[in-house]
Amino acid sequence: MIDTLYVVTAVQDTLKLALQSSENSGFMLQLITLLIALVAVVVGPLISLHVAKKQRNIDEKKIKETKEIEEKKIKSDLILKEKQKWLNQFKEIILDIKTFFYQIVVRENNQGIITIEDIINLINYMHRITLHCNSKDQNAKEIARAIKELIDYDSITYEETAKKISRINARIQQHTVKIITKAENEINNI
Repeated sequence: MIDTLYVVTAVQDTLKLALQSSENSGFMLQLITLLIALVAVVVGPLISLHVAKKQRNIDEKKIKETKEIEEKKIKSDLILKEKQKWLNQFKEIILDIKTFFYQIVVRENNQGIITIEDIINLINYMHRITLHCNSKDQNAKEIARAIKELIDYDSITYEETAKKISRINARIQQHTVKIITKAENEINNI
């Protein structure tokens, strides 16, 4: 690229020459034409370069913004899928617990006794809830307490056991709804 200082010096020299020989108007016309051409040759590319730099900066900024938006969208999609997966797994655990309660109540020759095997299953469900949910989540703690209450329960009759399971099931349902509602709100706010 032509050095700007060189061009300015050449223009000054040419103007000095033109002023010294002003008696020749044809020469002056040629000189003015030369100067205009010289300025066009120098200034045109400089303007083009400046415009190109500005456009490149604008394009780079747009690309960066688009990339950030795409990254946020990908991140929110991943979070949404994981939250939905967590919620579905939680619902499965609750369904397993309710199914297990039903099996205890309708078991043949049930005399209202919760067996050692039942206690082991209940402990397993209690731990699954505690591990699946945040251990500090009050609703998850309440579900675990309700299950523990059934473990600690000494039943005498079938009717007492069925009533106890029904009350515990209602408590579990109450806290389950709160956990599910909270998770669904989080999913909707992503």
